[in-house]
Amino acid sequence: MLLAHHGGKSGAQRGTSKREDMLDVVIELRRPADFDARQGCKFEVHFSKARHLAGEEAQSLSMAMTAGLNGRATWTWSTLEASTFERVADLAREGLAPGEIAAELALHKSSVSRHLRAAREAGVLEGRS
Repeated sequence: MLLAHHGGKSGAQRGTSKREDMLDVVIELRRPADFDARQGCKFEVHFSKARHLAGEEAQSLSMAMTAGLNGRATWTWSTLEASTFERVADLAREGLAPGEIAAELALHKSSVSRHLRAAREAGVLEGRS
């Protein structure tokens, strides 16, 4: 069974949550914190309920539809963790400070620091490791 439902102004579902009791998987589609409408179709997939899913199967995803070869629409995706890592590294290369990156991406400063440390260790960013 597939139940499609929309969220209210706050982003949470409208009405009772009881309708989800019988479901094994609940998937939420969200806009990225740094979303710009000029990016086109771009969203995050979050598993807010995932019975019988664990590990890699239950990881949140970053999805985008882009123009591929010959102008054909193509879906690209990565885990949200990998996408966040890339966005943090890109903003650091642009010269933003860790606090500015945290504000831009709506992340906790410790998450930004973790990504920056991993980027330096991987050689993606220059600086102290």
